[in-house]
Amino acid sequence: MSTPEEMIENLTAQVNELQALQSVYPTELVVTDHGVLADINEYIECPDREPPRWLEYAIAIPLNGVINIYLQCNIARST
Repeated sequence: MSTPEEMIENLTAQVNELQALQSVYPTELVVTDHGVLADINEYIECPDREPPRWLEYAIAIPLNGVINIYLQCNIARST
């Protein structure tokens, strides 16, 4: 089971990694539920609330303009 400090550290890393991916894939990356991202940011600011649900996003990378490669990520929280 993670401590609140570890959870905040992990969630902060996830948000930072997502922001980095968004800068590399600005149109290809789609966050499944922006509400979860908002919940994660609120939890980082105020960890005495209920932990957020997991973060999900997908990246669609065009290959030769014909086929898309889809990468779906589901990042579950550590409890």
